[in-house]
Parts: sequence; structure tokens; C-alpha cells
Amino acid sequence: MEVIGLRSVWSTLFLAQGYIACYIRRVIGLTKPVERVLFFGIDGATWTNLAPLADRGEMPTLHKLMATGAWGVLDSTIPALTPPAWTSLITGANPGKHGIYHFRHTPPGDYFQRRLNTSRDIHGPTIWQRLNQYGKRVGVINVPLSHPVYPVDGFMTSDAFSPDTSGVKTYPPELAASEFKDYIVDVANYPGALPGSVRYAREMLAFIEENKRVLVSQTDTALRLMRSQQWQFFMVAWMATDRLGHYCWKYSDPALEQSLVTDEQKRLGARCRKVYRQIDSQIARLLEAAGNDCLTVIASDHGFGPSPSAFFHMNRWLLERGFLKLLPRWHWKRASLGYLPRSLQSRLGAPIDAKFALVDWQRTRVWADPLEARATAIRINRVGRYPQGIVTESESEPLLTQLANELSELKTPDGRKVVAAIHRGDTLFHGPHAVTAPDLVVILEKRFDVPPNFRRDVRANKLVVPNRQVLRDGGHEPEGIFLLHGPNIRPAGRLPAQPIVSIAPTILAAMGLPIGDDIDGKPVTAAFTSEFLNSCPPRRESEPSGAVVSTPSSQPEYSNEDSAKIEERLRKLGYLD
Repeated sequence: MEVIGLRSVWSTLFLAQGYIACYIRRVIGLTKPVERVLFFGIDGATWTNLAPLADRGEMPTLHKLMATGAWGVLDSTIPALTPPAWTSLITGANPGKHGIYHFRHTPPGDYFQRRLNTSRDIHGPTIWQRLNQYGKRVGVINVPLSHPVYPVDGFMTSDAFSPDTSGVKTYPPELAASEFKDYIVDVANYPGALPGSVRYAREMLAFIEENKRVLVSQTDTALRLMRSQQWQFFMVAWMATDRLGHYCWKYSDPALEQSLVTDEQKRLGARCRKVYRQIDSQIARLLEAAGNDCLTVIASDHGFGPSPSAFFHMNRWLLERGFLKLLPRWHWKRASLGYLPRSLQSRLGAPIDAKFALVDWQRTRVWADPLEARATAIRINRVGRYPQGIVTESESEPLLTQLANELSELKTPDGRKVVAAIHRGDTLFHGPHAVTAPDLVVILEKRFDVPPNFRRDVRANKLVVPNRQVLRDGGHEPEGIFLLHGPNIRPAGRLPAQPIVSIAPTILAAMGLPIGDDIDGKPVTAAFTSEFLNSCPPRRESEPSGAVVSTPSSQPEYSNEDSAKIEERLRKLGYLD
């Protein structure tokens, strides 16, 4: 007990020394930390189209920030999927610590996804919770996995995956009625008409216009709150770039402009560029309101690129190789439950997982869960981890090696490689929630995607089939964006790529606050001036802060009706089966 006590005292004195040194430097006139941070989260933003648009003058505000700040590629999580990526961005931790791997939640030791993840499933403090601990007031608008909202010193809103796109939940609750009257959560109408049809152009133009309305409504609300509320940290997340990326990639990428040959295509391209100019204008509006003494942070959870031209059916391959076994068609579970509509399965208490009533777990050694961004999760049916596990620990390692070797050598009939990269789960993920991580994360070559539907995956006649989804023409890529601008940031221009977990510690360092040892990322010190780094160098806390807690577990989950609404929107974006 005495040793522990002395260690605690020493840790406190060491931390206090850092505070005192930083304070003295400020008093004598040296560079001081920034007092306020304005954070733009731009979902799916990529330099692939932003940089050319900025260079040719269509995004002048962004061009100025790039010319006088520090920016570069922000490497997303593996895989580059919205929930784990945003959560790693705002916590500075890997999914093995914060526990978010997907839109859906899979309990430890379970074969099936049981429900949608919510804010209460984030284990570990967000950047705004850490700032609250140091007395900083925060404002948080529309950041993914912010539903349900929870108490903060300041205010926060639910996110785009709330059940109702026309309403918003806030903390404090009374803020919704007074400040969010014209606020739009997300687009409600997605195009359904195929290219070449009579309704295609009309539906696409309406979709693009709706994204612009959502963007402007959220910025109008943000401006009111910036002026009416006290804050030291203000974050707003916009989804327009992600929505346009999925449905309008060929109209949004300047490199593809020469391929737009018809009047209809050129008109859609012009309207998409108009939305990007609107994004630039909205950034300018909020920057003006924030003032020059504010640090500006811009970051995205992932990037974007064209959709792959074909699907590779990983579970079909596992089935052919004998790793995966299905229940026979006459089996009572498969015959009675496997073919029921999802809505009826849900009423009967079945999990929201297409594997249900299909897989023979007593004979299955390996299966694959689709992720996103050309990624699939390979899982071994381990003894002790799963209820019907059949692979012992001594058998697991040789099996992983066999899988990795066979997948890395896998080729299509025309001789092209299928797999681009294979990552070990125990290398990517570490922490108390690494137990639910996949054994392998397999990233396919750019021409291949992973079908989101397990049933379609195992029933495919061929391993490789064409991607006939011509309406959604864009998909996630791992290269997102970051940009830093303002006090103590040097005009460094383009910097080397940074991991997504670097953003949270960079904000803490910029504000002169210690970085908890539980944070995986390191601050982007190359963006700071040497004067600032000499005056207040980044420092670590000896222990994670005990005063910061995760979202209370008493928060309600989504109802079945709410889950159905959200899942339908996620299906329209290609995230779910």
C-alpha cells in the first residue's frame, strides 16, 4: 500500500511539474496553448476530389486552409467502416479498447449480430468527455454513434442514424425545441431509378438537392449555437460527402469529368460540384463566427473511390474448401426459420444476422462475416470462445497460417490476385474488447467487393460474379483526410499520412492538456510550430483519468421499429444485407 501511495504521489507531482512549467512559459510571454477548437467532421471526405476542386478555385476556403496550414491523408481503421472509424477518431483508441467493430453489436462468445450499436456501446472516453474533465465546455453536433445522447458540460445532439430523420435528440433536452426547429438529421429519400431510366435524373437531382438542404440546415443550427452557447470545443459532422460518394462518385471525382458525355451526366456533375462549393461556403461561415484565435481541425473517418466491378464470395470459397458447413435443407431449423422474412424472424426473437439457421456450427471450423470497403472478417470456431466451438487452441495457429497462405495465393480464372492484404486480428486490435475481434481481416483487391448478404454469399454459383449494383457507384477507401490550421500550426503543407487515432491526442496537445496513457495515438507534432513544441511539449498522463466514464448503460436500446428504420437506410447505403 505504501509503494502504491508513493507512486501516486510521485505521479501527481510529475504531472503538476508539467502544468507549472507550461504556466511559467505562458506568463513570461512564450507561445501558449489554444483556448478553443472548431472541429469539422466530414464523413467520407477524400483528397482525391477535394484537392483538385480546391486547386482549381471551386473550394477557395479549403484552398486557403491547405496553403497556410498542415494537412494530409488520415489512414482509417481496418476496415474503413463508419462506426469503428469515427469511434477511433474521437477516442484515440483502437476497436479492441472502445469495442466498436461494426454497425451491429455481437456479444462476446456469440455467433450472431444481435442489435445495432449505440453510444452506450463505446467503452472509453471521447475527446469531449476528456475536455469536460478539464473544465472545457463542449458542443457536439451529429457525430456518428451519439444516439442516445448523454449528459455533457455543454450540449450534444444525436446523430444521422437516429430513427427519425426529421427530429433530433439533444442534451439538454430543452435545447431541441429552442435551437433545432429547422434542423434536418439526414436525407430521407434515396434514388431508386436505374441509370438510363426516365426517372433517374429527376431522382438523382432531388437526392443531391436534399443533401445540400441537410448541410445548410445543420450549419444554420451550428451558427446559432456557436453564438448562443459558451464553448471551448465545438464539433459538427456532415454526411453529405458520404451520401454523394455512394451514389454520385462518378459525378464527384474531377478525374472522371471527361467520362461525363451526355447532357444529363454533365448536369449531375455540375450539381454535385455545387454541393462541394456549398461545403466550402459552410466551412467559411463557421470559421468567421469562430474567430482567428480558434484552432481549426478537419477530418474524415475514411475516404472514397469507385465501387469494385465484381464480388468475391468468400463464404462460397470456405464452403468449397470444407472449412464452412451448412445445415441440410431438410433440417428443422433451416426449413422452419431460415427462409422466413427478416421482420418475422425478429418478432420470433431471432438475431438480426443472415447466418442464423443456416450454419452447422458443430462441423464448421471457419466462417466469414462481411465488413465493408472490400473487407471481410475471418473467424475461427474456437473451443472455449464459442458455444459449439470445435477448433482447439493448438489447432488454431496452424489453421490461421493455412488460411493466410491459401488466400494470399488465390487467383481468378484469368490469373489475377483476389486478396490485397491479410491482417492478423491480434495485431490490429488490443484491449479488453479484443476478444470479439476477428481472427483475420482480409482486404480484397480493388476490383472485388464483399457481398453484404451471407445467404447470397454461400448460395452463389461462382466465386466471382459481376457487381450489377449500378446505382451505388462509390465505396469506402481507407485514405481519409486531416487538416490543421490556426494558432501554433505552421504552414507545413502536405504531411505524411497519419493514423486516425492521432486526432484526439493532437487536440489535447494543442490545448496544452495531458494525453492519457490509454490513448493509442500520438499527436501530429509535425503540424505544430517549434516555438509551441518548445514551450508546451505534449505530455502523457501516468494513468487513465478515473473521472471520465463511458455512456451510462441504463440508456435504452433501439426499439424493433426504430432498428428497422435505421437498418433500411443502412441497406440503401450498402452497409447491411
